[in-house]
Amino acid sequence: MGTIQTHSSTSYITDSAAAATAYSTGFKTYDNAIAVDTYEQPLGTVLEAAKSRGMVTGMIVTCRVTHATPASFAAHVVDRDSEDDIAAQYVANKNLDFLLGGGKKHFNDSMIQDLKTNGYTVATNYQDLLDYQSTNADTGALRLFGLFKDSHMTYEVDRLRELATTNTTAREPSLPEMVDIILGLLRKNEQAKEHGYFVMIEGSRVDHAGHSNDPGTMAKEAIAFDETVGVVLNHVEQTPNTAMLSAADHGTGGLTLGRSGMEYPYPWFPTQLQQQNMSTEVMQERLDEILASDECAVGANDTCKSILLESAKSMLTNYTNVTSITDEMVTKLVAEIATAVDETRDLYFVLIELGHVISAPAWIDWTTVGHVGTDVNLYCKGPLIFERMCKGVHENVYLNKLMTTFLGLEHHQELETLKHRNITVLEDPLAF
Repeated sequence: MGTIQTHSSTSYITDSAAAATAYSTGFKTYDNAIAVDTYEQPLGTVLEAAKSRGMVTGMIVTCRVTHATPASFAAHVVDRDSEDDIAAQYVANKNLDFLLGGGKKHFNDSMIQDLKTNGYTVATNYQDLLDYQSTNADTGALRLFGLFKDSHMTYEVDRLRELATTNTTAREPSLPEMVDIILGLLRKNEQAKEHGYFVMIEGSRVDHAGHSNDPGTMAKEAIAFDETVGVVLNHVEQTPNTAMLSAADHGTGGLTLGRSGMEYPYPWFPTQLQQQNMSTEVMQERLDEILASDECAVGANDTCKSILLESAKSMLTNYTNVTSITDEMVTKLVAEIATAVDETRDLYFVLIELGHVISAPAWIDWTTVGHVGTDVNLYCKGPLIFERMCKGVHENVYLNKLMTTFLGLEHHQELETLKHRNITVLEDPLAF
């Protein structure tokens, strides 16, 4: 195990785009950059290099597939918010054999038809994935886009709650389910057997829960990712010459275990969070419906505030570990609700306060709703020499060196950079 320093070229505290670009290209860049350098020029990525060498390539995420991390491995834009352009590049470049996640809204009908014309299956739920797995069980063929939600995929805590009431396969798959199906197909895929494969997997919504300071949701996202790592480890142990590395791109939220004074013993009650079965994101969505209703029409502010407060308290006691709400908690909720109703008509800071109310009984706290500048852990599994290369403290660009060295892709990645910049290159180095 090692640790990774995460700063970008412009900030001690990175954003996801710059961090993922460091991993995918081996270069630090500015925040918001997607696989371009500080001069906004495209950089070849490890995924593109793998594809150019004939490997099977793909990505599996729980965010929009056009979001910063996946985009940095397979697209090039100067601003991460250009998600329609990122989707268009995926479709035009055809450098992904499979892509699973959310973000369906960024793929228009023409793009979907283009994918189908070029032999891709487009899955929209777990049953579609199971059908694809069954159809291709013998050959392991991979020509698959899975777009399971318009935006980010549902938080695990909400997916599990919905699954408990409607046990159906016509639903979003979990991250472990997606990864298990793809790895099973890769083991049968002839191209993968001959040339190898590169898969980027992200438990994307750990970060989102951190931004919301939503503790139980964050914990369940981390558990789902841990289960996914278990699936990958099992695959690596069964498959020679295969390696896995796992690292966050940065920390989010500044979660602290403990929030007491100087008195011993220092309390911390993590099992409290097991009782949360609704994210604060869904709570906000339900409160947004009230805010948009006639009950919150112009001139009904006092009534609106009262209804929002009672609804928030009801969700906290029915769906989380909160059994009683203190006067201090109520005061803070009232203040944020008042600002939302009277001024902003935006319940974002109510969502944050809901997370703080849930955090209090577990005796945990947060330092920010943004990213943090701490180092992140690096975990590796594979051949012994690969594992040894992971030990120590490294800059985030080192992960690209790890991947390209293990896969023999250094030259291919450099060629991809030159191709993107329209520089004539030789496919193979000159021999003398």
